[in-house]
Amino acid sequence: MGKKAESSLTPDHVIKNWEELKDYMQKGYPADEKREQVFEDLYHMVRLMCDNVPDMIWAKDRDKKFIFTNRAIAEKLLNARDTMEALGKTDMYFANRERSLHPENKKWHTFGEICTDSDEFVLKTEKPGRFDEFGNVKGEFLFLDVHKAPFRDEKGEIIGTVGCARDVTREKEIEKNLTESEKLFHSLIDNMLDAVIILDFEGSILFANRAAFELVDIDPRTPLQGFHVKDFALGQSMMDIENHQQLVKEDKFGFLGNYQIKDKYGQVKWVEGLGRKIEFQGKVANLVNLRDITPRKKAEEELKNREKLLEGVARMNHILINSPNLKAAIQDSLEEIGSATRINRAYIFKNHVEESTGRLLTSHWMEWTNGQVEAQLYNNDLQNIPYEKLSPDLITNFTQKKPFYSLSRDLDSYTHEIVEKQGILSLLLVPVLVQDKLWGFIGFDNCTQERNWKEYELTILKTAADSIGSALDRYDFEKALTESENKSKKLIKAIPDMMLVISKEGFIQDYSPKNPELMSIPEKEIVGSNISQMGLSPADLEQILKMIKTTLITNTLETIEYALDVPAGNRYFEARFIKLNEDNVLSIIRDITGRVRDGEMIKSSLEEKDILLREIHHRVKNNMQIISSLMNLQIKYENSPEAINILKESQGRVKSMAMVHEKLYKSKSFSMINFKDYLTRLVSDILYTYDLISHIDWKLDMDEIKITMDLAIPLGLIIHEMVSNSAKYAFKKDENGRIDISMKMVDDRFFLRVADNGVGIPEDIEWGETDTLGLHLIDALVKQIDGVIKLDNSQGTSYEIIFPPMSYVNRG
Repeated sequence: MGKKAESSLTPDHVIKNWEELKDYMQKGYPADEKREQVFEDLYHMVRLMCDNVPDMIWAKDRDKKFIFTNRAIAEKLLNARDTMEALGKTDMYFANRERSLHPENKKWHTFGEICTDSDEFVLKTEKPGRFDEFGNVKGEFLFLDVHKAPFRDEKGEIIGTVGCARDVTREKEIEKNLTESEKLFHSLIDNMLDAVIILDFEGSILFANRAAFELVDIDPRTPLQGFHVKDFALGQSMMDIENHQQLVKEDKFGFLGNYQIKDKYGQVKWVEGLGRKIEFQGKVANLVNLRDITPRKKAEEELKNREKLLEGVARMNHILINSPNLKAAIQDSLEEIGSATRINRAYIFKNHVEESTGRLLTSHWMEWTNGQVEAQLYNNDLQNIPYEKLSPDLITNFTQKKPFYSLSRDLDSYTHEIVEKQGILSLLLVPVLVQDKLWGFIGFDNCTQERNWKEYELTILKTAADSIGSALDRYDFEKALTESENKSKKLIKAIPDMMLVISKEGFIQDYSPKNPELMSIPEKEIVGSNISQMGLSPADLEQILKMIKTTLITNTLETIEYALDVPAGNRYFEARFIKLNEDNVLSIIRDITGRVRDGEMIKSSLEEKDILLREIHHRVKNNMQIISSLMNLQIKYENSPEAINILKESQGRVKSMAMVHEKLYKSKSFSMINFKDYLTRLVSDILYTYDLISHIDWKLDMDEIKITMDLAIPLGLIIHEMVSNSAKYAFKKDENGRIDISMKMVDDRFFLRVADNGVGIPEDIEWGETDTLGLHLIDALVKQIDGVIKLDNSQGTSYEIIFPPMSYVNRG
């Protein structure tokens, strides 16, 4: 236990050892060994008690120096060697020692740095106190729950402080975590999109999150005291909530229900509520999760209205399609569409043009009401309304084929005056189009409340208006069709042709007109008989059946001519087959006996004329050959080179014309000749005549062109003159040369070019003013075929002629 104290314990005395303390405490008592032993045993027991408790226990003098410490404070806080080391030292002594031992770690010992000086507080106030003291000890956080009180002597004087502390680090950590969890929980609840409330089973609101306040438009800072669920629930919904509350209270089950509530402004909302029984503030309660389903309810209501409207339009279309009476169908349609749109009045205005001015007017035509408003069908103010006086926005929308809707108070003065007299608060007008033209419009009036029409309603009602327009168009079409059918029947009766309706198997379904003299089947047996009974030849019957099948498959017109013995004698017929439907064709049969017989006579006459024309062309060609031969004989008796040359040129011209006639009588056509073949032979004959075929290279560039005889003769003479001039004048004797001829059709005009690479025409010769017969002849013939000629002497001689293909033929 240590040594006895040498002096009494005073506030100013620093106790040096344990013996001094023991001596001090023994003063005033007899020096009795037994009493001393008791005292020592008692002190030993107190020491053991203090050292064995987990809490820290200490005592300090007025200078805040320890005069007693137990094991817990020495080990856990001061890091002292034992309980005796702390005596006579302060807290800061041990704190500074720990910091000096670990200068590299600023957080090794921070305990008490930011805490209140609790010793000073107790000494000044002379009252006990409870303090939170915390900081790092040996690098780990320590939180102490500290109790301190004044330390008084037997006289009641304060000689220091006494204290104890409990390590509550773990508890504080748990408390901190719990606080953070509670904060997180409250944050989550307050930030939930859904409303959360807690009710007692009398319906009072015990708790509400932010979303719950916002749901009923109440400031979240408003106290909940006094709020009851009946302040917000409406009618049947309040009864439902009370029933569900009872079920939750009886632990039967939670509830899920839809309720109507109102906010503080009276705005009605739909909520979906989910309730569960919980314990709250020491008593059972109902935790209710509320979700605003007003948009969903509105969407559901809108969907029901859409379906109802679509069903109304479907019934209206059925009526318009199947009713034989158009006006009655439209009247019934107005009732269907008016009921489906939940309006007070539906009507149709019909357009017409004022004859005297040409202005477009519109008049009330048909109407339906729901019985809550006055009918306007006989309102004279709604007849002959000029469009030009109506709302400009209405005119714009109708021009763009769009619906027009407006509140009555927003209309222009003229239109507002019309609708105000009828008690209309809002209206919708949808244009009715017939063949894409404004026929009129269908209107919808609300007279009990204002209404803003939704886009889907406008779209569906536009479809309804189009259906009415189609019905009007169909009625006009059917009326015109009936009139056309009546006219067609009259025309058919006036047509001499027979008409048969024949099935794909060949059975006659109907026929008109009734002309038994031209039918090989008795009149009473025609309908229902097969065309195989008509007496057709096997080949004709087979061909007709094929045509019927082809017509049905390809929908093309098929025609056949055939001979048939009928009561009127042996006759020729032309039958045309047209598809009527998938199973039948219409056969139009014409008696062509007269045409066939006339054709045979014409054919015989043409054959005679053909023979005559061939004979004429043959004789013309022979006569020209005789003329050419006579010229050839004359050449033999002439000595004058000039005369011989003239005769040869004339002989070439005659040959060019004779070749045309030769081509014609040898061809199948007497009007057209292949000009390429003709030129090939013509040019070859010219070069043979002038003995140039061996050293003059010539080329013909043209397509297979056929031209008339009237164009071939002058064109042949032109080319003959040009090639002859090249043969005579362009090349020196025995000199090699080249002649190019081309003829093309470009943009309905012929382009003819004849060119050589010879010496060219002398520069002193003026085109059109020369005395040369050949050039005069070329010029005259070019004019004769309505052509234009161009001469180029830059590289030899080149003629270019442009002329129309049929100009000469069309000349008067």
